[in-house]
Amino acid sequence: MTREQVAEVAYRRFRDGGFDAVSLRGVAGEVGVTAPALYRIFKGKGDLVAAGIERGLRHLHTRLTGALVADEPRERLQRTMSGLLEFALAEPRIYQTLAYPSKEPGVQEVVNRLHGVVVTVVRFLTDRVRECMDAEVLRPDSPERVALVLWSGSHGLISTWLSGHLPLHECELRELYQEFGRLTVAGVGMRADG
Repeated sequence: MTREQVAEVAYRRFRDGGFDAVSLRGVAGEVGVTAPALYRIFKGKGDLVAAGIERGLRHLHTRLTGALVADEPRERLQRTMSGLLEFALAEPRIYQTLAYPSKEPGVQEVVNRLHGVVVTVVRFLTDRVRECMDAEVLRPDSPERVALVLWSGSHGLISTWLSGHLPLHECELRELYQEFGRLTVAGVGMRADG
């Protein structure tokens, strides 16, 4: 049994059933060891859940870094925004945990470990905005503020849909998300010739 094998089981259980679905006993049984054996690798449930979520966050990393293969800054920005949506749709529990951490006992440890993820995502988005400004695709402005506008709006739209308060089919959400991106970028400075 390796830490990676256990983290994979914790990830799958969290993805499918949330925080309550990840128990030391349940994960241990699935990997073929006793619960006390897991304490040699993990401090407790919070550490186990965090390892599972961190494993799921690899999907976010893959989607974001995949945006970097695009040749043009505008396309890298669009792919970054699309990557955020695709991650949220593929990993809704992990996305919601990053966005709206639970106050349940044991979850705070997870939240503390994952706080830097949101900061990293916003920095990545800021870098894509800065590239667009440097290439004169976006007018000069504060890349940090423009990235925060894009992050806040996309996060609001995604979270509202995931919580069930935006009664749209997934394909309608995708269309609305693209429209949001187009209108927001136009509002924050897309050059008229772009």
